[in-house]
Amino acid sequence: MRKFRASDVMARHVVQFSRVEQVEHIHHVLQHTQHNGYPVVHEDGTFAGVILRSQLITLLGHKAFQRSPSGTKSYYQPVTLLDFSEDYPRFPPISSVNLTADELSQYLDLTPCTFVTLLFLACS
Repeated sequence: MRKFRASDVMARHVVQFSRVEQVEHIHHVLQHTQHNGYPVVHEDGTFAGVILRSQLITLLGHKAFQRSPSGTKSYYQPVTLLDFSEDYPRFPPISSVNLTADELSQYLDLTPCTFVTLLFLACS
């Protein structure tokens, strides 16, 4: 098995999201990058996990938004596993997600869809 360095698989400019992010920012990032996965960070900047581009597009398409960044703290998302599976394996492009100005001003809690992976890469 070939060993990869982090620099072999990562972009030079890392684009990250907070656990709760404004919809407009997510939409903008997806329009202007082609990354497949994005790190998600806690409020103190520490690593919380990763979220995939396909997950973000599904969440935006199903409008799983909340009006404030604090939300209900219940981590409920009105998106089910079935919703994700219906888009699989050909997730729609971000250009197919149409959002109003009101929706762009809302927030998306990424916590339920963030996952932690352990990757071991050569550091040299």
